[in-house]
Amino acid sequence: MNTEAVMQLDLFTHRKPATVHAFPLDRRRKLVNDAAEALNAKSYSQGKAHWTRLVNRIRKEMLASGLSVQMIESEIAAFADAVSRELNISQHYRGSDGAA
Repeated sequence: MNTEAVMQLDLFTHRKPATVHAFPLDRRRKLVNDAAEALNAKSYSQGKAHWTRLVNRIRKEMLASGLSVQMIESEIAAFADAVSRELNISQHYRGSDGAA
């Protein structure tokens, strides 16, 4: 039997802070599509209230995950662009006879 002392490495003594990399909001197709569908089905005032609640929820979740305010605002702006594009596409096809 080996009588040498076995040294246990402490894996938690020199921890670097974690870096959070969020999956880009504008690439989350279900989130984008659901937001666009909900806005499409509501009146202007209902849509505005829905959008405010959605963005506030997303902002709160991202803050809790440790993302910087700058990154959150950038993600929300890209998400808003993606939702806007989705709304424009659906309105284009809804307003046409299906021929592109």
